[in-house]
Amino acid sequence: MELLTQTDILILSLGTLILGMFILVKGGDWTIDGAVQIARHYGMPPLLVGFTIVAFGTSLPELIASINANLKGTPGLAVGNVIGSNIANIFLIAGVSALISPLIGNLRELRNDMIMLALATLVWAWLLIQGGIGAMIGTGALLTLVGYIALQYHLTKKGALKHADIKIQEAEAEQKAPSNHKRAILMVIGGLLGLAIGAELLIRGAVASARILEIPDSVIGLTIIAVGTSLPELVTCGIAALKRQSDVIIGNLIGSNVFNLMMILGSMGLVKTYDISVSERPMLNQDLPIMLGVTGAFVLCLLLFKKIPRIVGALFVLAYIGYMILLAYQSLQG
Repeated sequence: MELLTQTDILILSLGTLILGMFILVKGGDWTIDGAVQIARHYGMPPLLVGFTIVAFGTSLPELIASINANLKGTPGLAVGNVIGSNIANIFLIAGVSALISPLIGNLRELRNDMIMLALATLVWAWLLIQGGIGAMIGTGALLTLVGYIALQYHLTKKGALKHADIKIQEAEAEQKAPSNHKRAILMVIGGLLGLAIGAELLIRGAVASARILEIPDSVIGLTIIAVGTSLPELVTCGIAALKRQSDVIIGNLIGSNVFNLMMILGSMGLVKTYDISVSERPMLNQDLPIMLGVTGAFVLCLLLFKKIPRIVGALFVLAYIGYMILLAYQSLQG
């Protein structure tokens, strides 16, 4: 019997990674669709559904994949996923959306979100550099996120904020949700199983591919996993751009980046203390500052110009392509 070559193993590993990514995304879809219907069945207020189930559900794939990676002793993969996703959300998704239709921001509605994004990015950048993120920091991050969601829910209920993105997300989720209550429960169970299986396959495929190619875990997280878990948001925001729903896009991207930082990095620390190894430190020296710069450019652009025009969108996309080329070049050199 002929043994598998390294190329065969690499192909199988990449196939496992792609299959895991697909199952992970579908599992997230099933879970959120079923959960929305169950919440409806028990009379949960529509606004609360939007701020909890919909917001949490959109980050489930990244959350499960990152916790799984941390438990398997590859926190660089998980942190790289978060940093890479936040960079992709702004440079790639906001850039492509702005190319389709300029993004016009309502500063009154987005002010709190932008402040939260800026603070969360700065604080987590400092924490990651310091290292040793454990249960205390993780719990603090999750409690802060819960408090922020409660505040936004309170302000929206009072009418101080409109949060069109939450309302539209909720409406779309409700349209997709099954009408049968028992079927909804089965979808949640199937979705959670899909999340567990998909995360396992994704991490196993990613780690195996990284080992064969001799690429650091963080680079796999920054590129393949970050882009893969951001694809559903890219499609959603692209459709929203065609409909000229700027608030939906900007709100989704800010919310996604805040959830990535506070919920995912916080949950990782709560489950198991993690630190970035010496071999992964280049990610903190290069990619973390890039995430800070990208976030700063996004916030400043909205504050100064109150919009992201097509020319800025084009620059964002070109910058992201350049960033991917840089990572590829560094991997080949390494």
